Amino acid sequence: MALEHPHLIWIDCEMTGLSLESDVLVEIAVLVTDSELNVIGDGVDVVIKATDAQLAAMNEYVTEMHTNSGLITEIPKGISTADAEAQVLAYLIASG
Repeated sequence: MALEHPHLIWIDCEMTGLSLESDVLVEIAVLVTDSELNVIGDGVDVVIKATDAQLAAMNEYVTEMHTNSGLITEIPKGISTADAEAQVLAYLIASG
């Protein structure tokens, strides 16, 4: 049975690279919208802490991209992956 008014989940991730095996998530933003694209709630946008070794392993392109956006200076102040997961899950549950 199809939902009368389905929600859409929008997710944007920033990582230290493109490899799911060796690179790590450093930012996640999530929004839920209704079928008319109205945002439900405030959404979530969190920066996730990475180790110095993980940051040093980034290639030049990714390092430049995260430097230009300002993300590189936010990563050391980020939260844990577990805390980010909890915030995203809480938002999704609250959004119905």
